[in-house]
Amino acid sequence: MNINDRVVSLFRTKQAAPTYTSTSQNQMRTNEDAKLQDETYVYYGTRICGKVTASLPALSAFLPRVFNTEKQRQIADEELQQRHIKLLAKRLEETDNDIITIKAEIDKNGHRIQAIDDSIANLKEKLIEAKSIHGDVNKMAKVKMIIGLVILTILTLYLIIFYSSTFYSAFFKQFGVNVSIGEAMFDSQAIPHALHDGLGELIFIMCAPIIFMGLGYGLHFFMQQKSWTKYVKTGSVLAITFIFDCILAYLIAKKIYFIEILTKLGEYPDYSLKMAINDESVWAVIFCGFIVYIIWGIVFDMTLSAYEDIRSNKKEILKLEDSISAQKISLSQEKQRLTVNNATLESLENKRKSLISEISNTIHYDTQIIHTALSDFFTGWMTMMNGLSRPAAEQDEANQIFKTTINQLFN
Repeated sequence: MNINDRVVSLFRTKQAAPTYTSTSQNQMRTNEDAKLQDETYVYYGTRICGKVTASLPALSAFLPRVFNTEKQRQIADEELQQRHIKLLAKRLEETDNDIITIKAEIDKNGHRIQAIDDSIANLKEKLIEAKSIHGDVNKMAKVKMIIGLVILTILTLYLIIFYSSTFYSAFFKQFGVNVSIGEAMFDSQAIPHALHDGLGELIFIMCAPIIFMGLGYGLHFFMQQKSWTKYVKTGSVLAITFIFDCILAYLIAKKIYFIEILTKLGEYPDYSLKMAINDESVWAVIFCGFIVYIIWGIVFDMTLSAYEDIRSNKKEILKLEDSISAQKISLSQEKQRLTVNNATLESLENKRKSLISEISNTIHYDTQIIHTALSDFFTGWMTMMNGLSRPAAEQDEANQIFKTTINQLFN
């Protein structure tokens, strides 16, 4: 048995590919075509390659022949034609449903765009009205400012007395026997006594309320900012103030504790942080200062805001301008979605026209099946070339012929 017979014998068994029938009465029934009816394309490629001894010109001739043979087979297969038409009809139905869906979405886009346009127009009218009264006296803001100033004045006097007293008590005052926490927090003679002790002591205790009111002003300034860092800054100011009040309360309570134990017999432990936490005097000092400080900061912020609004509705104008900017962003996004949806609709309508044209065509064939047939034929051809021990350069040329022919046949 020669090498051709051995290679051919490998393909005697039928493969899983379908059996091919005759195509049309007009098809040329050569001997090779008759044999092709009862064999796979892999085997057909192997057999032809062996018969022409792997001739490259023959490969160029047989590839179009396989293309036309498989094409005619599909055209003559009525069951395949009907199946293909049903598949196209199903795809057309799905495309029609997609067109209905995208049209509904485009309609929604139009309604949303119109609603946003109306909203922007309404906001612009309000902005024009707000700007027209800009500079008129705002009576409500004036009333708020006056009330705020009255409350702020009282709170400021309170903070001056409280912090000057607590600073003096914590750092300079020498407590007598039976001193109370109230006397330590509110000493009407703190300023004269500090002056008597020295100018430095006076300046020190007078700066105390200014420090805390400065922190309150910082709260107002930070809350006007738009960055998220304002919350970090505000929290830091509150924490510093609270710690400051805790230190003052601890120092005062510690002094009172030592005065008390001097009048008693026995040994007593040093004043500790644990004792301070459980000491009501400590918490009294903290909250009499810290809570009032928080209230002062809130009233101060409200008073300044009212002052800004006396002859100005700047906040209202800024709010309207921000709303218009936000609506314009939404409008731009909605128009972009509309553009995408219109492009999708155009693509679907072109696809629908293509499907209708394809359905109306009486001849249908599956190019993928034809491509598979050509690939199977060439696989068999290359198998025989390997069996005939053709050089690599010749096999590479055969590959190039196959690629070139495929491009020509399907383009």
